[in-house]
Amino acid sequence: MEIKLRIDGKEKKFVASFVPFTLKRKALEQEIEMNKEGANPLTNLDIKLDLMVEAFDNQFTKDELENGLNTIGSDNVFYETVGVNVLGYRPLKELKKIQFEQEKLGKLMEKEAKRNKKK
Repeated sequence: MEIKLRIDGKEKKFVASFVPFTLKRKALEQEIEMNKEGANPLTNLDIKLDLMVEAFDNQFTKDELENGLNTIGSDNVFYETVGVNVLGYRPLKELKKIQFEQEKLGKLMEKEAKRNKKK
């Protein structure tokens, strides 16, 4: 997996080819905490940042991540890095394709139901 950050005005690419399995447990534990009712969004952000730094084996600091990651699309970066690569969730492209297919199927079913009502 890789991430691009702007550090000292220059874009730098970081690569992690190995993520220890212990990070999966940590990510799951923290996901549970982040999804609790009344969870603090700032605490959740800190959790995400810490997981990202750890996932890349501290190749950059939390401060470098926070200041060097483009906020546009940052949720996707967090999801793809921790959600997909660490927790094994489906990639966003795949989820969007499934959603599109489900919407398409739903529309077809609505048309069929309307056609059957007319009969």
